[in-house]
Formats: sequence, C-alpha cells, structure tokens
Amino acid sequence: PNIVSIGSSAFRGCSSLTNAGCTLEGESLWPTGSESKLRTIGSFAFSNCSKLTETYIPASVQQVDKQVFYNCTRLETISWFASEISDYASASETPFYGSSAVIKNLYVGNRIPAYLFCNMANSLRNTVFSTGTCSYIGTSAFAGIDFTKITISKNTEFIGDYAFAKKAGAWQSGSTLKQLTIDDCPSLIIGDAGFACLNGTGALESIITHAAVPPMLGNDVFANMGSPTLRIVSERNQPLGVSVRDGYALSDGWKDFFSPFTITISSSDEARGSTEGGGTFNI
Repeated sequence: PNIVSIGSSAFRGCSSLTNAGCTLEGESLWPTGSESKLRTIGSFAFSNCSKLTETYIPASVQQVDKQVFYNCTRLETISWFASEISDYASASETPFYGSSAVIKNLYVGNRIPAYLFCNMANSLRNTVFSTGTCSYIGTSAFAGIDFTKITISKNTEFIGDYAFAKKAGAWQSGSTLKQLTIDDCPSLIIGDAGFACLNGTGALESIITHAAVPPMLGNDVFANMGSPTLRIVSERNQPLGVSVRDGYALSDGWKDFFSPFTITISSSDEARGSTEGGGTFNI
C-alpha cells in the first residue's frame, strides 16, 4: 500500500514490525523514494515495537508527532529525509524521544528541525558527523551528543543556537568534540553557543575552515571549548591572500582566535573531511 497517514498508536507494540517504512510481513508500508504519498505520522505510532531496527521517513512527510518511536530499544538505523517539518518546541515533542536505542546509522536530508535528536545523548555516542546535503540545522538539534569530529559541508546555510552544544549535568560531562571542519560555505550562519560547552569544559583541538568568507558567528559559539588551533585552508590548493586572513581577523567571533589562540594559513587541503552524499553518522 501507499499510505497517506499513520494515526496515533497505529502500530504500537507490533512485534512483527522490523522496518518502519519498508516491510511488515513482506508488505511495503510506503515507498522509500519519490513515489511516497505519506504525509503524517501520529504520536506513539511505532512505540514499543520490540523488533524495530530501522525506519525511513521520506521527503513527502510533512508532520511527525511526538514520541513516535518511544521505547523502540532495538532501533539501529534512521533515515530522515523529511524537509517540510516545522521546528519542534522541545525534546519531548520529537518523534525519537524515549527511544532508548543505540543508533549505528543516521542518514539525513536537507533539513533537521530544532531539538530533533537532542534527547539522544546515550544513543549517538563517539560519532563522526558530516552535514552532507543538509542546509538547515535547527536550535539544539544535536545538543548533548558526544561527537568527536564534525564536518560542515558547503551546502549548510544555517546552524541554530545550541545546535551542537554540550551541557554538563543535563547531558553528562564536558564536550568530546576534537575537530571541526567547515567547508567553503558562502552564506553560513552559526547561532549563539552553537558548539559551546555549557557548565563544563571541552577540549576542541582544531577548527579547519575552507571558507574564503568567514561564516557569521553568534555569541559564545565556542564557549568553554578550550584553546583550539584555527587553520584556514584554501580550496584545491589555491593560494590564500592576506585579505582572507584579515577577513577572519576582523570578524566577530573569529578575531578571538588571533589572541590568545593559534592560527595557521595553508594552501593544503589534506585535512578535508568527506562531505559527499547525505549527512551521515559513522560509528
């Protein structure tokens, strides 16, 4: 069938369901490509599905209500390609709140609503993340998650307040982020405390940017993240002019790295991270 809407608690406690979006006893629930007509998924729709390991949310979906995957303890793979869903108001309103699973694969499309994955500090751990084709990352979308490396691709235009922030106490201890790579993003905006460590300390070692124009930073974007080295690296080994360095030196937020932090300028792109395809976590 090509389902248009899934009601609240529709598959709640279904022990036969292993893949929400692909098969139920060999039958496709909805197509995974452009053929999908699915528009809405109600609250608790797949909650307590004890054998559910994978879910696919296609681009056609316009509304996914709260705690859809509550207590889905075996969920391992999430494919989120919905691009028209509005920002969530809090973590408890998101579909993955209370899933208590350990996610091994996460694939995202071009929009990640506010708070979408922020409740999953114990699910997405010690991961490497690339934003890939994602252009919008909402407020607190990944707050509290223990990343080690993050790559912001050239497609990314907006990163909301506290999007990757880590708060000690509420989400364990200090930040584990070691390296942040920023592709040549011509119009990137990073909101307040976007990568900050709140009420704790972080140990960010390096920020590698390929952006000729400094991304616009909000307040305290890298607060309490230690003393990272800022590397400005050109695209495809092209020479970097003094104007690029001066651009960072005069920009709010970035100029803080010139004292007391360390800055180097290079024409080497050896530090580039992979940003091909959709955004992915690799564990």
